[in-house]
Amino acid sequence: MKCPIRHLLLLAVLSFLGTPALASTLYVSPSGDDDNPGTEDRPIATLERARDQVRRIQATGGLPDGGITVVLRGGAYELSQPLEFTKQDSGTENAPIVYRAYDGESVKIGGGHEVTGWKQVTDPAVLDRLHPSARDQVWLADLKDVGITDLQGINSARTYLHNIHGFQNKGCIGVYLDDCFSSADVSGNIFYDVATAILIGGGRDNIMTNNLFLNCGRAFSIDARGLGWAKGVGDFATKELIDLNYKQPPWSTKYPELLNILEDDPLAPKGNVMARNICWGGPWGRTQREAEPLVTFEDNLIDVDPRFAGNPPADFRLADDSPAHEIGFRPIPFDKIGVYESDDRASWPVEHTLRCDLITPSEPKPDE
Repeated sequence: MKCPIRHLLLLAVLSFLGTPALASTLYVSPSGDDDNPGTEDRPIATLERARDQVRRIQATGGLPDGGITVVLRGGAYELSQPLEFTKQDSGTENAPIVYRAYDGESVKIGGGHEVTGWKQVTDPAVLDRLHPSARDQVWLADLKDVGITDLQGINSARTYLHNIHGFQNKGCIGVYLDDCFSSADVSGNIFYDVATAILIGGGRDNIMTNNLFLNCGRAFSIDARGLGWAKGVGDFATKELIDLNYKQPPWSTKYPELLNILEDDPLAPKGNVMARNICWGGPWGRTQREAEPLVTFEDNLIDVDPRFAGNPPADFRLADDSPAHEIGFRPIPFDKIGVYESDDRASWPVEHTLRCDLITPSEPKPDE
């Protein structure tokens, strides 16, 4: 019996359409390549590429029955920017989208960058500044050699610094922005019984907001060293700017304030801001005369009882009627600061003994 060719083709098509699609698997590996198809022997390299490939599958033919599984081979995956998942990255009950590690392998995903090439410090000028017991314990690495050139500066937030008095009680700095360090954001921190909480060593455009300074020897110190004994900082800083070609992208587009920095008295401590901070139980701070007109002070609660709901240092919560609310002070989530229970810890709870407070807390002032 003869069967026309067109009938054979029709039967083949019907057979194909009637067969449920099988679940799909994409493989990702740190040693892969984003130009690869994502098979087990030719994996892609990044999570971004895997996510985008899943999106393309959804857009072109929909998810297969059984869904899609993205299998990550063991190793470290460094993210240069946040990995965003939206509603379109969700699967369904019958076609889920699953990301998981390869069986028996360990996967680490992070936003950091591994620093290699560590060398022991041998410079006598540096070693002479260190205690003899520490001189053979200090190592350094060149960040540029591992591709780290876009340094974002210091961002200190939700940090609890306490009972810091320094070696032999000779004083110490909680946050030390040394030798014209600039563009730090020190906000939302608690400083309790710290000799000097923050020091700005001649830098500019540093933001210090929404901090609690309690029973500190001094809340801050701001100097203008770049206009005096540390003016030599300008020589190497200017050279680095020129070497980086700072008036060209990406520097000129990401940091437009740098374009005219060398024509704007760059070693003057301009643009520093102290705003919406609480200082109670200790002196406010010290600003060098040359720096004072260049610093912005606004809406700080100084030497006024902030009215705590509990008893610091056990409880730093503010009462509902605290005058700090009137200056726009935002509550600091103390319960989310510090060590936390983890299987990776050698012991729990963490126990340590503090030295006795050297600064006697001030008695609360009676309400007038």
